[in-house]
Amino acid sequence: MRILVTGGSGFIGSHLIDRLLARGNEILNVDIKAPIFRHQVPLWHQTDILDLAELTRAFGEFEPQAVMHLAAKADVKARTWEDYASIFRGTQNVLAAIDAVPSVQRLLNVSTQLVIGPEYRPRSLLDFKPYTLYGEAKAFAEGAVLQWQSPVHWTTVRPATIWGPHNHFLVDGIWRYLANGAYLHPNGKQPVMRAYGYVENTAEQMIGLLEAAPSLTYRQTYYAADAVMDSAIWCDAFAMALRGKPAKRIPIPALKAAGLLGDAASKVGKRLPMDSGRALRMTESYPVPYEPTLKLLGPPPVTFEDGVRASVAWLKAGAPAHAD
Repeated sequence: MRILVTGGSGFIGSHLIDRLLARGNEILNVDIKAPIFRHQVPLWHQTDILDLAELTRAFGEFEPQAVMHLAAKADVKARTWEDYASIFRGTQNVLAAIDAVPSVQRLLNVSTQLVIGPEYRPRSLLDFKPYTLYGEAKAFAEGAVLQWQSPVHWTTVRPATIWGPHNHFLVDGIWRYLANGAYLHPNGKQPVMRAYGYVENTAEQMIGLLEAAPSLTYRQTYYAADAVMDSAIWCDAFAMALRGKPAKRIPIPALKAAGLLGDAASKVGKRLPMDSGRALRMTESYPVPYEPTLKLLGPPPVTFEDGVRASVAWLKAGAPAHAD
């Protein structure tokens, strides 16, 4: 199959393209950035998704049968709506480019769990309750796909917390703190339950949704995740692998106090590792209904333990930004 991937140079996209290539697909990666994996450079078409004319030209020249749309600014800390133009305007451009190319039969739109906040149970696909401005932009993009007047078969997938080698967001965040013993996990009466997905499993789930029977995926939304687990288990697995000790604990009142201190520091131009927003995210459970995905596609191929080992091996190798 000829598959055009937008945003294929990113963390998830790079792993996804490798899995697509392993299945014998012909791939074009449309991205403003160069690929993480050097062997994928020949598949890369450097294009800004906000440039509709160039995007349409790339679609027309490649004539894809399917599109997997991942391109997005994945920074949850951006502060203005326009910072997320690659999501809301970019998705509109992708839909317009598909409309101009009759070869496209299927679209997989990659969204995020953040279109629905923690522990909220939506009543329909139109019932959004975004969590962060990034989630708002993704909800807008999902709405654009829902309202799209096209015969093209589309499916939306909402990844949960996706981890694995080449996730530099985690390298610069929690993995660094776990490695040096500075991370403090909230110690409360109830576990903090989170939905996690190992990146290779996520790629397989996305491909599975693209290839699944149309009757099961037509205009449907699924979540990409392996399991919902106590976040302490996830953190301790990496803490033990990186420094031989479980993550340190901190009482929740002390964590919230540290968050308030971080808020005060930010007002005078200083940034501390903790603020109230981060403290809240660390103490809120965030499960997602991923069971329909497993029912449709079966269990993921990579175990949690193997995923931890692969991630830690990459971290101990220096977490290289690029790989052959």
